[in-house]
Amino acid sequence: MNVRTYIAEHLAEIVHAGSEAEASIVFGKDFPVFQGHFPGNPTLPGVCELICVEVLLEKLFGRTSALTDLSKAKFFSPVAPEEPLKIVLSGLPAKSEELSGAELSARLVSGSRKIAVFTRFHVA
Repeated sequence: MNVRTYIAEHLAEIVHAGSEAEASIVFGKDFPVFQGHFPGNPTLPGVCELICVEVLLEKLFGRTSALTDLSKAKFFSPVAPEEPLKIVLSGLPAKSEELSGAELSARLVSGSRKIAVFTRFHVA
């Protein structure tokens, strides 16, 4: 199973209201990426956090999405196996056709802890 498929199958609690949406995911100890990143101290790679945003957009708008023109990515805290992660998107358009022109932002949190923030990006 590849990373994108794993995320698509485990993304839960998707809520979309107006220009915002959120979802949650828990990466189990069985998530294959943890075996090599980092042995003895498994940590979710930042690229997996970005893929969470792409997959959430795909679920919301029913089309393949890739982040482009990412203005800023800030990683604040690592994510360990079994830790709940919430993805919050803002700046969403009303229609799928408007997605390519929208300037979006995302933040990832675990409880009250800030994990990552991605600002002013677009979707191809």
